Amino acid sequence: GSCYVNSRHHQCIDVLAPGFQVSARSFDGIIESIEYMDSNHPFMKGVQWHPESLRDSLSIALGRAFIKSIYH
Repeated sequence: GSCYVNSRHHQCIDVLAPGFQVSARSFDGIIESIEYMDSNHPFMKGVQWHPESLRDSLSIALGRAFIKSIYH
């Protein structure tokens, strides 16, 4: 699938640390989202865009999932 992201990069990820995988790239190949693949860390995600500035369903769901992971 695809979605709109509000990327404004002057830096970006080049090499991932062990245990992470790329979960989204922009059309030009820049890594936009990563996830840590360890079940002991239920919410270990990173995004390069600014979902807090957007009001689309993906950005809202990402924010809710983050809050839920804190208070779960």
